[in-house]
Amino acid sequence: MQSQEQRPCYLLQLPPELIVAVSAHLDFSSLARFVQTCSPLNDVWATHSERISRAIAIRHGLTDPQSCGAAQPVVATGLLDAPSLPDPDHALDPAELERVLMAQRGMHDESHIASWRDFAKSRHRRNRNWLVGRATTRHLRLFDQQGAAGMPMFDDDVWRFKLDPDPGYIVATGVVHGLSAFSVQNGRRVWHTDQPFVQYAHVELSNGHFASTAGALVHAIWCRDDLAPTSEPTAIGTGPARPETAIGYSLASELRTNIPCSATKMRWPYFVAVANGSDEVYRWDLRTSPPERATLHMTPFWRAAPAGLGERRVFYVEIDSKAIYLAGEMSVLMWPHDEPGEGRWLCWPPDPPQGPIAGEPAAPVDPDAQASDTVVTHWRQPSIGGYAAVHHDGCGKHIVAAAGEEGERMRLYWTSDYLDTIWADDRDLLERKTVVLTTAPISAGVAIVQLAVENGRAVFVILDADLGTSLWLINLRDFHDHADFVADPPKPICLAWPLPTSQHVSRVEMTSSEIYLPAQSELLSASVQSDFADLQSLYDDKLMYDWQWHALDGTVLVDYVARGDTAGGEPARSVAAHGFDNAMRDSFAAWARPGTDAFGVWTFDG
Repeated sequence: MQSQEQRPCYLLQLPPELIVAVSAHLDFSSLARFVQTCSPLNDVWATHSERISRAIAIRHGLTDPQSCGAAQPVVATGLLDAPSLPDPDHALDPAELERVLMAQRGMHDESHIASWRDFAKSRHRRNRNWLVGRATTRHLRLFDQQGAAGMPMFDDDVWRFKLDPDPGYIVATGVVHGLSAFSVQNGRRVWHTDQPFVQYAHVELSNGHFASTAGALVHAIWCRDDLAPTSEPTAIGTGPARPETAIGYSLASELRTNIPCSATKMRWPYFVAVANGSDEVYRWDLRTSPPERATLHMTPFWRAAPAGLGERRVFYVEIDSKAIYLAGEMSVLMWPHDEPGEGRWLCWPPDPPQGPIAGEPAAPVDPDAQASDTVVTHWRQPSIGGYAAVHHDGCGKHIVAAAGEEGERMRLYWTSDYLDTIWADDRDLLERKTVVLTTAPISAGVAIVQLAVENGRAVFVILDADLGTSLWLINLRDFHDHADFVADPPKPICLAWPLPTSQHVSRVEMTSSEIYLPAQSELLSASVQSDFADLQSLYDDKLMYDWQWHALDGTVLVDYVARGDTAGGEPARSVAAHGFDNAMRDSFAAWARPGTDAFGVWTFDG
């Protein structure tokens, strides 16, 4: 049988409908090149840009729901249903774009995005900027509601803050007393109450409800005035348009304990507080009236812990749909919601393996890395120095924790696909999908003091006795094992150094498009910012730290210094530290105070 001659079929020979379908599988960069160089494809794009833009945005994850701090509620079967993702092959729905914008929970009015073409352009640019760490900095000074423009009339500095994305507010406690809400557009105070009369009050916010310290034994729960106090929230925000008039908050309930509490966390419908001394953990369900409380007694766990690995203190607490996560001295302890009382516990990272394999030097995976006779392992162990924070991304993909002995080395633990990985009871799987970002020992006091994880990204703040504070970004990605990770490891990116605050940074918050850090208005002046720029030029594109990615057993997966990256070794650190001392240390000392009256905002939409 004689075979027929096969003739090539070119894209532009296809019917327009098929050209549209094929174009929808490209990425935006490739599509832009084709449209610019091929007039027939340009004609197709002009006619079908909405369909093509929508399909590409969906296939590249640009339409996925986004989180904003802990402002979104816990999403789980039986609590809330996550919004379904759009199908790239469905026909255009005029209301669909609005639903996608609402699910992305931005802090700013996005009513200017009126088409899928506008949306695709905006989100492609935003995603590209995050990947390369390209941000535009703006300064947000806080003003009283009646204050004249440029004239601060703020009678109390901010102590702690959270973001409420639906109205576009920063909700904050005062150093001395009171609660306030500020507009992210201009920094003006839109709501205030003198309560509580508590210094250094804490605040946690989720889904329009927030908790604040109201006394040694009292936590006040506040509800935004456009919501019912115990209402079931929707899984998305109220919309991309900001309210025309200010919305306030009203006291909904008070939660009382017999013991003062330290670490707290709120993700609707739960509020969690850890008793001082860490003997008890309380979890309230805010959907009930009055809120129903469950108590976890920690003392039996302390007694039952393996010799030498006993936890004695909880530094930080996190919540997701599965469990409560307690950041302790040796590990992160996990208490499932459906096992109250003294139920099943898990520890992350796990205990060291038993037997002669423990502590043996591991060969480096990175071919450029140098093997060392001294292996630093990252199991659950007394020498960790405590876990300062633990955060997940809100959608079950990534969990990240900050730990490390201040004055020696930093450690940032990261497990991919964590809900399935950690709870699978498969140690090998957990080890394959866990990596640790760390450094060589550093002579100066250094620690990761703040951490935020959202939308496949982690940002953290480093406090360095020699260099001050700096802001860092890691773009997280799913990986199957260490070989997959090493093929494309995310490199830590320094977004800013030094930061415009003289105090230890109290919190960092991240949205789908911005990072918020407390600042001091005196350090935002043109002269000080010029000094900042001169100081930053000392480092140019150098890494400030000799970063490495490790496996839990100490295997060197990635060594950026060995790969030839310019790093912040002792000579480079000495130059930068000398410049910091000369240019900034006196200014920082002159304006030192416990609170802040401004914010530094890094935006990735530019």
